[in-house]
Amino acid sequence: MRPKNPLLSLLIIMVMLLSSVTWTNHVLSTRAQDQQTEEPFVILFDQAHGQFFNETLYETALKEITDIFKLHSDRLPPLEIHFNDEDRFSRELLAGVDLLIITNPGTAPLGNITEKEKLALVEWYQQGKGMILLSNPYVTANENLTGKPKLLNSLLDNNYITISGALFTVTDVNGKKYPDTLIDEKHGIDPARQVLKVNLEDRPKDETAVQELLYDVTTVYTWTQSVTVKNKTIQGWPTTVKKLADGSIEVPSGIPTLYGSSVVTETGFRVILGGSSFMFSDLKENTTGNSWIELGNNLQLWINAVLWAGHFNPEEVLSSFQNVLEMPDFVILGSMVLIGIGLAVIGVGYRFVGPNPLEIIGVDEAARRLQKQLGIAREGRQKSVATTDEKKASSTKSATKGKKVTPSGKHGRRRRQLGSPTTRKKKK
Repeated sequence: MRPKNPLLSLLIIMVMLLSSVTWTNHVLSTRAQDQQTEEPFVILFDQAHGQFFNETLYETALKEITDIFKLHSDRLPPLEIHFNDEDRFSRELLAGVDLLIITNPGTAPLGNITEKEKLALVEWYQQGKGMILLSNPYVTANENLTGKPKLLNSLLDNNYITISGALFTVTDVNGKKYPDTLIDEKHGIDPARQVLKVNLEDRPKDETAVQELLYDVTTVYTWTQSVTVKNKTIQGWPTTVKKLADGSIEVPSGIPTLYGSSVVTETGFRVILGGSSFMFSDLKENTTGNSWIELGNNLQLWINAVLWAGHFNPEEVLSSFQNVLEMPDFVILGSMVLIGIGLAVIGVGYRFVGPNPLEIIGVDEAARRLQKQLGIAREGRQKSVATTDEKKASSTKSATKGKKVTPSGKHGRRRRQLGSPTTRKKKK
């Protein structure tokens, strides 16, 4: 075989490395341009209405959303999270906001939502955005933690607009309106264990359930108020009961709902109602010592809720089946470096190690190699025949050694006749 040209080997290695680097730069520059030109997705987290669950207690929840938008930047726009600390809702405040998150409002007067704010929100609804409202059950220890269903419902059903689909339930106890508390038969009666475990894995296939919200969610833990269902909802399927503000237990006629959602057909506006600000917070749950958002699939449900309310499909965004171009930038860069190293190793192997199976030769060279192979084969057969003859001769010589050999054929018979005395006597 002809020796390989070292310049050709070096050229191949350089071409492989340059190709991988060029491809990497193209992918990264394209993504950077897309990120710069794409409008950001803006979340407004409200804490100007006396909320106990502020950005501090929702630190994990908001960080996870930030990480999701970064990790899936190929499928999601850039993210901006703004915090409203003291401003009332207005056209200027809501300008450019894609998703509004309101946790359980505090006590009056901060918790109140004015008519001017409602008008600004109604105008904002018409743009087809998204909103997440999180209430709470009745809490005797802290009035600020107690759910304010009347205030939150007024954002969905007022003199200016009615968003049908789901509302927070309100219980009348001695003429006062309170939120109820959803509990199950095992956990809710004991006041020290105010937690409801909901298994959504074996849920019935109900058309009212928003399946997108249930992506990768099987079990959630909550201490929650229930939601009145009129349209699409997530529902809790275990045997549940309601605990009222006066401590009495009530078995509802239908299945209470722990989570609700609705879509306004005319505008595409999406709203999610959660009966618990607790379940997505960093507040510690008494019986386990873990934060609420760490329990079960609470974090996954939170992520799904933000994506769905933001008009994204959670499964399409979070699916693990991604091609190379959908990976984060650092993963692509690392992959390209590894590919370049691999190609360089192949090039070195081509130069210094084994033969090249794809070597291109001319017709004359091919004929010469074929003749050489045929000659080698012919010489091999001749040597094999000679060896066989030698073995046969050697075998015959060994068999006749030490024995009298009698001639055969015509001359052999003649000699036997002449040499026999008995035969000569008979002739006479």
